[in-house]
Amino acid sequence: MRAMASTDRKSLLALLRAGLNRRGLVLEPAEAPGRYVVTGPGLESLLISPDNIFTEIQRDGDPSILDGWLDAALAEPAALPPYLVARSGLRMSLEPASTEFGASIHAPLTPALAEVLCWTDPEERRITWITGATLDLWQARLDDVIEAARAGLDRVLRTASLEIQEVRGMPLGMLDTDSVFKASLVLAPSLKATVEPRLGWPVCAVAPCRDFLYLFRDADKDALIPLLAAVVTREYEGSGYALSTEVLRISDEGVLALGSYG
Repeated sequence: MRAMASTDRKSLLALLRAGLNRRGLVLEPAEAPGRYVVTGPGLESLLISPDNIFTEIQRDGDPSILDGWLDAALAEPAALPPYLVARSGLRMSLEPASTEFGASIHAPLTPALAEVLCWTDPEERRITWITGATLDLWQARLDDVIEAARAGLDRVLRTASLEIQEVRGMPLGMLDTDSVFKASLVLAPSLKATVEPRLGWPVCAVAPCRDFLYLFRDADKDALIPLLAAVVTREYEGSGYALSTEVLRISDEGVLALGSYG
């Protein structure tokens, strides 16, 4: 009987490196935590983030899906669907402000966070940042593309359920979704309609990493912010895809950082 392959992060990283080596490619760490640069003959530097696929493998115990993810990640970046097809996969994504964005269409959001325009396949295994050259290829207007990306976040939000737990008598909200855009849902236009009936509006939030988001009442922030310090710090320091230790306030005026842990 063949022994099951280990699914700890170090072993998965070794499998990823081996898969790239078989393709004649090399994996090197990037400056941003949890990201890596792939280089090799005929390939410009490609920035990848395997944290989500590693989490999926650890959950399902099936390292064989890594090869399929690699094939999708290494697909020709220019080979995006035509615009009318791609619209449904457009998203706005939260990223650390320190990220090297290159020519991608992005904007600062808070001192520690930026939002970047991107496209993803239906399985969310391939995420491609959109550039001005992509818009030219699509013959699409930037305003229309951004509107479609925000509508894409609303569709993700509609599939998520808002779960509430009590912390010392105060409601703490969590969005139940497996989407890699969980934290990015703070940018969804319909967030207010989703949370206001149970948490009021405005709300505050912490999103230390891509797959972690807490939402709570603005009126409870003075009491809850100290209570969340340990979990926010732990998630931020332990995640392969850390975002920020900021406490965010989300209102009709947009997203504002109230401060940062640490």
